[in-house]
Amino acid sequence: MTDTTQIETDYHSVFVNSMNYGMITQDFNKFCFNQFNQIQPTIDEALKFLKDYDFGDRTEDIYVHSISCLPFMIFDGDLENPLKETQASYEQSLQFLQYIKYNNGQYHLSQIIDDFKGINKEKLDKALDIQDKLQIKKVVRNSKTWWGKKQSVTHLSHHLHLAWGDRQNDILDFLCEYFELFNADVDRENIKTSIYLPSKTEQFVRLNPDFLKDHIL
Repeated sequence: MTDTTQIETDYHSVFVNSMNYGMITQDFNKFCFNQFNQIQPTIDEALKFLKDYDFGDRTEDIYVHSISCLPFMIFDGDLENPLKETQASYEQSLQFLQYIKYNNGQYHLSQIIDDFKGINKEKLDKALDIQDKLQIKKVVRNSKTWWGKKQSVTHLSHHLHLAWGDRQNDILDFLCEYFELFNADVDRENIKTSIYLPSKTEQFVRLNPDFLKDHIL
C-alpha cells in the first residue's frame, strides 16, 4: 500500500466517523445508502483545495477538521439536529463518572473487569471536568443551517486561528471559498459572527482544541 492510499484511507475514516458522530442514525443511514460513492471524490477535491495553503505545523489538524465538515456540507436533504440525543448522552456520562467518584465505583468496576488496576483519580477528575463543560444547559432547538449541526466548523475555524493568528480576512476568505467549493454557501457575515468569533471565544473549544479530532480518528 502506498503512502497516498494510506492517507486517503485515513481521511475516509475521518469522514465516516465525523458523520457517525454528528448525525442521528436515520441521517447516517440515509447518507450511506444514497451518497456513499461521493465520499472519496469529495475528499479528493477537498485535499486538492487544501494543498494550496500553508498551515505550518497545524496542517494535519486543519486537514482533519476540514474533512470532518464535509458530510454536513454535501448531505442531500435536511439534517435533523442530534443535540437532543447528545444532551441525554452527556448527562448519562456525567452521572456515570460522578457515581464512580462518589459511590465507591471502583469496587463495582473491579468485580466486572479482569485485571482491574484501580482508578486514576487525576484522569477521572479531568474526565468529569470535560463532561461538565459538555453539558447542554439550555433547551435544544433544531438548527436551521447545515453549519449549525456540529462543532466541526467551529473547531476548523479555531485551528485556522491557531495557524494564522489574527489574520481574520484570510480565515474568512478560506472558509467562504471552502464552503462554496461544495455549494454549501454561508454568507461572509454569518461566517464571521456565527463561526469565526465563537471559535475564538468559546471556552470549551479553546481549552479542548483536540476534542473533536480525538473522537473521529
